Amino acid sequence: MLIPPDKVRKRLIIIFGIAFIFLAIQVRFHTIFIQVIDAASDFVVHGILATKVPLFFSLGHFFANYWVVILMILVVVSFLSFINYQVAAWWFGIMQVLGMLVTWLITFILRIHWQDGPQLGETIPSLLLMWWMQILLIVIIIVSHLVKSRNIQIVFCILLVSFWSIIMLDRIFSYNMAFTSGLGAMTFGYSWWQFSAKQYYEHAKHWQKVLKIDGRV
Repeated sequence: MLIPPDKVRKRLIIIFGIAFIFLAIQVRFHTIFIQVIDAASDFVVHGILATKVPLFFSLGHFFANYWVVILMILVVVSFLSFINYQVAAWWFGIMQVLGMLVTWLITFILRIHWQDGPQLGETIPSLLLMWWMQILLIVIIIVSHLVKSRNIQIVFCILLVSFWSIIMLDRIFSYNMAFTSGLGAMTFGYSWWQFSAKQYYEHAKHWQKVLKIDGRV
């Protein structure tokens, strides 16, 4: 099966879900804790990192774009279909759409205010960063099936985490995204991934039979 079993998956869903809820409460009431974190991260990114490692921001700027991440989602779905994981392709595509809807709902709850009419701020969690996390995690799963060396897998994971971090830093630098939106994408995104993986592992074979879809699961 594409998604391996994981005894701690339920715990990870709960742990990262609680972490996001804690963050969401802080954001909703705009606490001092959130203001300090966002101000400090903004200073570090604009005042220090942007001048020390501008190449990283140039790299991240290209990928910190919704058209690029949507294209990559389509590439992943097409690749899964190509290697005969039809159920996985449908699962991955549907979960990204559902993740988008849930993110919009959370943003509406956390960000809306009624001064001078209803207005919405930036999304929290960051939808773009959450989508990138889902893409990179499925890539890690695919690579783990192809490369059995544990050391190579660890190095690959470190590179992908660094890549995701560079995109987040560019969103802060180029789009004035709050660092808390990135933290939201990290906590909610990983909880959502574990929830998605749990659904796939438990129900993929059932839906393959019901929908009569050929291929591997």
